[in-house]
Amino acid sequence: MASIDLIPGFESFNENDKTIDNLNSMASTDLERIGDYADMIKDRMSQGQQLDAWMYSKISDSVKNLNSVHDTMDGKDGIAEKHEFNPNETAERLKRREQQNIERFRAAQDREDPFGVEYYQLRIAIDKIDIKKLGYQTKIHQLKQKYGK
Repeated sequence: MASIDLIPGFESFNENDKTIDNLNSMASTDLERIGDYADMIKDRMSQGQQLDAWMYSKISDSVKNLNSVHDTMDGKDGIAEKHEFNPNETAERLKRREQQNIERFRAAQDREDPFGVEYYQLRIAIDKIDIKKLGYQTKIHQLKQKYGK
């Protein structure tokens, strides 16, 4: 059992503890908010709003921190890992993202924001492509399993 000893106050629990589920849930919510904030900042910048100098530093630090987490999860930390293909989990994530973009599209329509309307139409189109791509990836995965590749 792996224990988490990097978080002060959480040295004594293991991966089967309910606390891990709670931390994962909070992290998932935080990551969704990060995406929301990134989209809102990009929207404002595309409308001509400028960033202050200190804001660039904050964004750069955020990218470095997220990159560090991703690299560790992606196996670039020197530890060999095997990732299992999970189309159902990915499909749920893509559907949630599409639903968020539909909600944002409707909000842009309500506030009569032509940029937002067109932007979220394009994001929804990308979501549909990603969902279709997942279907093909799933078929390839099933084919590889069938033939032991």
